[in-house]
Amino acid sequence: DGQCVKQECTPGELFCVGNSVGLCSEDGTDVEIVQVCSNQQQCINGACDPPFITYWARTFGNGGNDYIHDMVVDDEGNVYVAGFFTGAPDGTITTAGGSDILVAKLDSSGETVWVKFFGGNLDDRAYGIDIDASGHVYVIGEFKSGTIAFGDKTLTNQGWLSGDGFLLKLNQYGNPLWARSFGSNKYDAGVDVAVDSEGTPW
Repeated sequence: DGQCVKQECTPGELFCVGNSVGLCSEDGTDVEIVQVCSNQQQCINGACDPPFITYWARTFGNGGNDYIHDMVVDDEGNVYVAGFFTGAPDGTITTAGGSDILVAKLDSSGETVWVKFFGGNLDDRAYGIDIDASGHVYVIGEFKSGTIAFGDKTLTNQGWLSGDGFLLKLNQYGNPLWARSFGSNKYDAGVDVAVDSEGTPW
């Protein structure tokens, strides 16, 4: 009952992140991250040739609806994902209100390195993620809360209830370095981000 919403292909490897209904919880939608590969160890056109071998699979979610919208894999096989949650994805953290932003790093074995949550009293969501050569993480999305805090940086929504876009930079440990908002009194959101060789996000 799941759907692969993002694939990331590196030589000989295919990572798939999807949203699976009822995989671990009967109360909502959970997230599954899977690393698979073909016997031929080949990647063609962004996907691996079958038959597939599952190296590892990780699922998280605990009631509510949890979604991953984007994923990127670095040269060491670490996996970075961004999305949002409405329940308690790790069984302990709950939303500040509505949906909250989720950013996570997994190592090449699928073990969690770190998970970060950000949110205000309304719906806040991450839609895109990328990394630079130094391991910094860039996340883009939207926030409908009146204010949202990323570490010691607080952003204010110019179009409260309609949503503003945000761009967030994290260090290699997942701690916020800076955050920027963009928007008007209408609905605004950022849906994707790419970082060039100079470390500039676009």
